[in-house]
Amino acid sequence: MPTKKFLDLSEDKKKAFIDAAIMEFERQSFNEASIFNIAHNAGVSRTGVYYYFTNKQDIYEYLLSLIRDDFVKSLEQADKMDIFDLFMKYFEYMAAYKGKREEKFIRQSYNNIKLVEVNTLDISIQKLDMDKVEEIIDLSNLKYNNSEIIKVISLMGFSSVSKLLIEYFSNKITYDVAKERCELFFECLKNGFTRQK
Repeated sequence: MPTKKFLDLSEDKKKAFIDAAIMEFERQSFNEASIFNIAHNAGVSRTGVYYYFTNKQDIYEYLLSLIRDDFVKSLEQADKMDIFDLFMKYFEYMAAYKGKREEKFIRQSYNNIKLVEVNTLDISIQKLDMDKVEEIIDLSNLKYNNSEIIKVISLMGFSSVSKLLIEYFSNKITYDVAKERCELFFECLKNGFTRQK
């Protein structure tokens, strides 16, 4: 996360830095992205970057946190929902980036998930703490309502959404197909995979 020195910058300087970082991370994979290029495009020295962030991963996770925060903010006016509705809202929110300026960064961020451990560079809101998640969703309808089970459900849900978004952003499937597959998966997860007698 950014240091106080970064947060104290003027809005214009912060925006220039964020734009330079997004440009670098959308251009190539996380592993190939360069602190030097970010610094150069932001108009700061390479050592200046380290006044603002610890390392490249710190910058990247900050950019992802901005997207997660915007998603959570978009839910503030919504009624509480169950966890499966939250997965669908997340799918719809992220899919809406297609055709927007941030599309390349979003697409590359999903490709980065394949390169490294999912929990390290994850764009999903599973990185939120459970207190924040419980403010957004109603967990009362779950048979097993403990934090470990919720983490497992979240990992399954967000991994599935991420896979479908990767296919959607790379034009392997249409939005309608991706959404239909999401809905089917979450319906199966919600109701179980066995027939009721």
